[in-house]
Amino acid sequence: MSERIDSAALRAFSEALCRAVGLSAQDAAILADSIVFAECRGVTSHGLLRLPQYIARLRTGAAAMNVSMPFTMESGGTARLDAQNGLGQLAGRKAAAKAEELAAAYGVSFVAVANSNHFGTGAWYAIPSAQRGFFAFNISSAASAMAPHGAAQPLLGTDPLGLALPRGEGKSPLALDMALSTVARGKIRYAALNGTPIPDTWGLDAHGAPTTDASAVLHGGTLLPAGGAKGSGLAIFIELLCAVLTGSGALGGAGLLSDLSRPAGTGHVFGCVDIKRFLPLKAFEALCEESLLRVTSLTPAQPGGEVLLPGEPEERCAADRAANGVPVAPALRDTLNALAEELGCAERL
Repeated sequence: MSERIDSAALRAFSEALCRAVGLSAQDAAILADSIVFAECRGVTSHGLLRLPQYIARLRTGAAAMNVSMPFTMESGGTARLDAQNGLGQLAGRKAAAKAEELAAAYGVSFVAVANSNHFGTGAWYAIPSAQRGFFAFNISSAASAMAPHGAAQPLLGTDPLGLALPRGEGKSPLALDMALSTVARGKIRYAALNGTPIPDTWGLDAHGAPTTDASAVLHGGTLLPAGGAKGSGLAIFIELLCAVLTGSGALGGAGLLSDLSRPAGTGHVFGCVDIKRFLPLKAFEALCEESLLRVTSLTPAQPGGEVLLPGEPEERCAADRAANGVPVAPALRDTLNALAEELGCAERL
């Protein structure tokens, strides 16, 4: 049975582990914050489950640590950052800040990131930008994990998309954070770790047949795109923007987070729109609230059900976990504590 652990304790443990492997105090704090943010919002696929993989990449040199990540181009509202094979969260945080800076100066921004790694959950970047009055978006390439519509072999990444916009004082930004596969690969990995079945709409086995076995999807199988041809088409465009336009590589060229033999070669794009360039921020927020009320006031399709906005389930989860702690599966807790011992880190969960 999962034990609930206070988020502050999870952050302290994650940060200590990151420092033990050699990350600077500042970089360790950023990575730990990204991980705990995901756990608190119930996005377990991008939380503590990923920490051993990030550390393995750093220990083996598959990912670089404490690199400068320079901007190699800046022109008008555009910029390009070379992540120098550093962690995606560090590159993403720097690029998101630049996107805000350029949008404030030019109204809109488009910041490309090359030579990066897995960047965690997109909402972690977009929500703070929205809190500062921007419409924010981010997209990322990813390792081949999903079959294009009609194919039986993986080529596309899960290619996540993050969006957020402000709703006004006292309200959390409206946020959408999603993979373009039916579910994130990490959710299937989490099911495999715990030995639980998955819906047969999530992926195919090595023979191209639908399966409820998470391990069969991960080992020789493939994820399926959300919405069939529509999700597949969006993923192709995201790959071309994030992999090709950034100069990170061709479609399908990014490496798996678990592949320690090579740099991941992941690309991202971050952008912002300065809302007040178009209309006063308060007017925008008021019109948004009027519009969103039209959504939530509709009659639920199921008796006793609710019509929820994007990000609302995650916000509710975060509120619950802030009050009651974050559930951590025993197997994952054991893995993390063993890793701490191996690294000579005194912290334990």
